[in-house]
Amino acid sequence: TPDGGAHLSWDAPSNASCLITGYAVYLAVKNTTLDNTIPRQHQQQASQMAFVRVYGGALAECSVNAGQLLQAHLDTSSSSKPAIIFRIAARNERGYGPATQVRWLQEQQQQTPYHNSTANNSLKRSASNANSTGKKQRLAPTGGGPNDS
Repeated sequence: TPDGGAHLSWDAPSNASCLITGYAVYLAVKNTTLDNTIPRQHQQQASQMAFVRVYGGALAECSVNAGQLLQAHLDTSSSSKPAIIFRIAARNERGYGPATQVRWLQEQQQQTPYHNSTANNSLKRSASNANSTGKKQRLAPTGGGPNDS
C-alpha cells in the first residue's frame, strides 16, 4: 500500500456448502502482557504473541497499514527466515469456519520486518496446504516502505 503496508487477497473456499457472507483477518502481534505469576524463563513462546483482528468485511481482500505491521510478531520458530503470521477465516450463515494461517516470509537483514529491499514491492503467495475449507491466500504487499524510492 502507499503507506508501506501490505495488501492481502485470497480465494473463497471452494467447498463451501453455504454462501460466504464475510471474512475476518487476524495479525499475530507482540504480546506485551505476560503472566507475572509464571517465572519469565518458563513463559511459552505462544505467550509472546496474540492475534488481533485487522479486517472484517465481505470482500476477499484487505489492506494492513504500516502501523499495524510494526506491531507484528516476527515468528522465527519454524523457518530459516522470520515471518509475519496472518489468519483468515470465512463466515457463512452458521458462523466462522476454521482459520487458515499464512506465513509472510521476511528478509533477515531488514530494519523493519515488512519492508522488502526492492523498490517494486510485489509478493504473491499462495497457501501450499489448504485447510478443510480449501481457501488459498495471496499476500501482495504493494508500494514500497518508507525507505524505498
